Amino acid sequence: MSRRLGATSVFVALALVLVFVGTSARAQATLTVPGSHATIQAAINAASTGDTILVAAGLYAERIDYLGKGLSIVGAGVGQSILDGQMQGSVVTIANSEPLGTRIEGFTIRNGLGSLFQLDPASNPLSLGGGIAVVGYSPIPQPLPNLEVKNCRIENCALQGSVLYGGGGGIGVHRAMKVSVEDTEIRNNFGEGIHGNLVVDLRVSRSVVESNVGSGVRVWSSSRLTMTQCRLAGNSSGDGAGLYLSDGFPYSHTVTGCEIVDNVVTTGTGSPSGGGGGIYLSGTTTRVENCLIARNSGPFLGGGIYQTGVSPGGPNEFDLVGNTIVDNGAVLGGGICTGIGLRLANSIVRDNLGSEDIYAFNSFNNAILVSLKNSNFDPARLKVNTAANLVLAGNIDLPANFVDPVNGDYHLRLDSPCIDAGDQTLANLPGLDIDGEARVVLGDTDMGADEVHDIALHPAAAGRVGVGAGGPFAILSVNGSTGGLDRRVLAPVGSTAVVTMAQPPQLSGPRSFAIFALLDRPRLSYVINVPLGIGDMAFAPCPMITLLFPYLFTFTNNFGPDPCGEFVPSTPTPWSSPPGPAIPFPLTISLQGVIEEAPGVYVPTNLVTYEVR
Repeated sequence: MSRRLGATSVFVALALVLVFVGTSARAQATLTVPGSHATIQAAINAASTGDTILVAAGLYAERIDYLGKGLSIVGAGVGQSILDGQMQGSVVTIANSEPLGTRIEGFTIRNGLGSLFQLDPASNPLSLGGGIAVVGYSPIPQPLPNLEVKNCRIENCALQGSVLYGGGGGIGVHRAMKVSVEDTEIRNNFGEGIHGNLVVDLRVSRSVVESNVGSGVRVWSSSRLTMTQCRLAGNSSGDGAGLYLSDGFPYSHTVTGCEIVDNVVTTGTGSPSGGGGGIYLSGTTTRVENCLIARNSGPFLGGGIYQTGVSPGGPNEFDLVGNTIVDNGAVLGGGICTGIGLRLANSIVRDNLGSEDIYAFNSFNNAILVSLKNSNFDPARLKVNTAANLVLAGNIDLPANFVDPVNGDYHLRLDSPCIDAGDQTLANLPGLDIDGEARVVLGDTDMGADEVHDIALHPAAAGRVGVGAGGPFAILSVNGSTGGLDRRVLAPVGSTAVVTMAQPPQLSGPRSFAIFALLDRPRLSYVINVPLGIGDMAFAPCPMITLLFPYLFTFTNNFGPDPCGEFVPSTPTPWSSPPGPAIPFPLTISLQGVIEEAPGVYVPTNLVTYEVR
């Protein structure tokens, strides 16, 4: 009897397992619009979690609700598949505990008007997410929703009741687990570009949040923000026009490699006359690294950054590492205004409008730390009007020498004193700069958001002619110029070029040489150690890596027959080529030679890049 019961139990259990496996292993389906379904919402209604809905190019005048399903809805691309809410409510709604993997991708989302959501029984309905609304409710009866937004554009959306903040004209998130926004444009919305409240994990990367009437990104109340390689520009708000972060405990925020520019605080909501044109921080632990914060307006407190407030749970820490904070404006603290202290390192804070570039005050009558290390600022424009613990080390006070700040190019020129002036031993030094390039070059790091990677910085570009006799000497030139500090000779389209190999000043008598050419500006990664004792060159001479460098050739070679062939014949030094033909189009060509200093001793010459523009 017991054996029969045991066998029956096993059979029943096996049957239940098979039923479960058969249900859970349902093949994920792909639905199409307008193929299998006429509308996107009809496809959602028919779909199950795990399914994909492919939406063809076209205009879809509808609003969609994921209905708690973990779907991937994929359009044909921005400007191709267009979701138009016709100002009837939120265009996309995620409000039923949608699981991880829920995604919308490849759409233009426009003309939404944030729907009203009853977020908790005691509050009035709130207009949220004109473009996309992600909503969890209180008290929490079910799992929090999730969403991935990829390769979308959200524009011309708004909140009900002329609300500028508190709901997100573009994307509004209230009580969610994980929301990510990638490679997305959020422009020209009425209300914040992105609003997050009670979001466990909000990630924004490689996105543009621009020209919104309301903060570009506003995150508050126990939320965590990780923002990477974004551009927040031309937004306007009462505080924190570019980025507003408040009351983050127990979470912290990280902002990396972003441009926060041209944002304007219009009227104040949390300060006497508005604060934080670029960034507003209150009661948060925040790290901002490798960012450009420029041309933002306070107008009263902190044109670039305003930090105030203490979260009850603490700690409240403010780290600025490797940032460029310039050309902002406010009455107090044109660059930075902080009431709870800061730690600044490897940064540039200069040329901001207002009574000072950095203003630290004590808003809570307790000791604060103001640590300024390995940064470029004017001490006369630093004001600390409290008994703060002021730490200064390794700072400089010199013009930063940007490439073209008038036209918004804040990369460092090669004559910038900020090059190699940072602290490469800094704990948690970012690995990449604002351009995504290595933060440490040749063992050193720069001040500011930009790490200079120009080949002219490498010793290989100087060559080794006359080393040990007062050199290296620059003997290779184009049109009489060795290119100066950046080893670059510029000429207009239609110009001709004369290449010269001068006599090495420490040597007498003609010297044989070869000149190699690359149709490009060498990168640091091109540097190669050439055998036969020649040493480092800026690029590989032909024919070392012919297959890897199809634009590499021999310009001239008077050592003997060249396996690559030569462009023009030459004689030993001193030598100049005949004028070349007029070049009728833009062209970049880099030249570097090898010369015989003594019998059997060969050394590289200097590098010259000739650019026809």
